[in-house]
Amino acid sequence: MINVLVVDDNEVNTMILANMLELFDIHADQTNFGMQAVIMSRKKAYDIIFIDHIMPEMDGLQTTKAIRSISINQQNAIIVALTSNITDHIRSLYQDAGANALYSKPLSLMELISILNQWCPELSIDKIPTFETNANSSEKNNELIKTIIGDIAEINYFVGLRYAIGKPLHYINILEVSLKDIGLCIHNLYMSYENKSMEELKIGLHKIKSILTYIGAVDLSEEAKSIEKNILQGDVNNSNQQCIYFINRIENLKEELQSALAKYKAITQNERKEQELVKIPMQIEEYEQSLLNTIYYIKRFEYDAIMKELEYLILRGQPDLKQEFERALADVKEFNYEKALIRMIEIKK
Repeated sequence: MINVLVVDDNEVNTMILANMLELFDIHADQTNFGMQAVIMSRKKAYDIIFIDHIMPEMDGLQTTKAIRSISINQQNAIIVALTSNITDHIRSLYQDAGANALYSKPLSLMELISILNQWCPELSIDKIPTFETNANSSEKNNELIKTIIGDIAEINYFVGLRYAIGKPLHYINILEVSLKDIGLCIHNLYMSYENKSMEELKIGLHKIKSILTYIGAVDLSEEAKSIEKNILQGDVNNSNQQCIYFINRIENLKEELQSALAKYKAITQNERKEQELVKIPMQIEEYEQSLLNTIYYIKRFEYDAIMKELEYLILRGQPDLKQEFERALADVKEFNYEKALIRMIEIKK
C-alpha cells in the first residue's frame, strides 16, 4: 500500500480527493496547512503528495520547496501540484520548485488513475472503479437525502453525489463542512468588496468556486468564475455589480442548506432515538454514519463529540468490534488521536 498526503487549505477539497483515493483502497493523510505538511513529511515517507497552489501563509510553491529541501524522507516522493489556473509560468515555477506534475482542479477520476498508473505502476489500475449509489446506505435514507437536498434550487444533487463517489452519507459530510466554509467565504467576500480589494476578492472567489463545484452548485460556481474573469481583465464596474448579486445568492444558498441539513439531522436523530427505545441494533447506514462521524471528529480533535460517538458505537455497534471501539475510546482519553484514527480507519475498512 502506498502512503499519500493531501494538502489543501479547503477541507472540502481534501475530503473529495481522499474519497476518490478510497475507491482504490488508499488511505490519504490530510492537512489544510503547508507548514503542517512539511512537519508531517518529516515524520513519514510519502509516495505521493498532492499540494494545492493557493493557500494562506504558505502556498503550494513554498510548501513544495520546503518539503524537497527540508524533508530528507521526501526526496523521492512524487509531488503533484493542483491549481484551477494553469499557465506556462506557473508550470515552470513548480518544475523549478521540485514538483513532478501540475494538474487542473478539480482533479478528475481519470486523471487520478493516470497519476497512480504513472507513478505507482505496482497498483496496476486498469479500469475505473465502480460504485453503487446506494452503497452502505438504505434506500430509505438515500431517498431522504435526495429529497431534502433536491429541494435546494441552486444545487444539482446528482452532480454533488458524483463528487461524493456515489455515497449519500459522504455527500452529507461534504455539505456540512462546506456550510461552514461558505459562511466564512461570505464574510471575506463582503470585507473584500467593502475595502475595494480586488486581489482579496479574487482569492475569495477562487476558494468558493471550488466549494460550489463540489457540492453541485454548478451555476453559482460559473458565476464566481465569471466575476473572477472580469477582475483579471480589469472590468471593475461589472465585477462590483456581479459581486453583490452573487453574495446575495450565496447567502440564500447558505440559509437553504442550513435548513436542509437541520431537517435531515432532526429526522435521523428521531429515528435513532426510536431505535434506542426498542433496543433495535444499528442499521447499516446508521453504523456507517457513526463511523464517518467518529473519524471526522478525531481528525478535528473534537473530544466531546468523539466520546459521544464512540460510546454510542460501544453500546449499539457490531458486538464483535466492541473491544476495538473500547480501545479507541481509551486512546482518545489519553489524547492519542493518531492511534485512535488509525484504529477507526481499520474498522471502517
